[in-house]
Amino acid sequence: MKNIIMSGMIMILILGVFTACTGDNDAETSAAPTMEAVSTEVLSEDEQEPPYEFEFEDIDGNVHKLSDYSGKPVYLKVWASWCGVCTASLDETDAFAAKAQDFVVLSVVSPSRSGELSKQDFITWYKDLGYDNLVVLLDEQGQIIGDFDVMAYPTQVFFDENGYYVKTMIGNLSEDQILNTIQDITQ
Repeated sequence: MKNIIMSGMIMILILGVFTACTGDNDAETSAAPTMEAVSTEVLSEDEQEPPYEFEFEDIDGNVHKLSDYSGKPVYLKVWASWCGVCTASLDETDAFAAKAQDFVVLSVVSPSRSGELSKQDFITWYKDLGYDNLVVLLDEQGQIIGDFDVMAYPTQVFFDENGYYVKTMIGNLSEDQILNTIQDITQ
């Protein structure tokens, strides 16, 4: 009996380390892009994989593509309105986005997927919060959650200045953790 209780307590501690909300991923999943795309080996144009690309509208109807941010690393936060960890960190994320200069901060939600609100309900809900700095992209087809096998929120996806996928991290990250990761990308 003690072993069962101890095992349960260990599992709770392990789960507590990963500060993330989980949801059912109803998008088709595929393997996340590999690190081979950011190899330092010089390849001919025919041998190189293309950089990752997406095209999503933000909550105001403006279209954003990853390639629009060429020249700067991109920090993409994947989150959901029902995730308490995500909503509790919105103040920090909005303030962080306002300070970003040498990199881009974007966020993405997938309306009507994985328990998320419908597109219009999400837009209304988010605009009522009053955040002005964080770009929120609407991934209605679930491209990001599928391509990067997002199983928990928040999940962070990092891209280098050329649009190549570099790293995925699950759970809420501190500003220092994000900055250190971006610094690693640019070196």
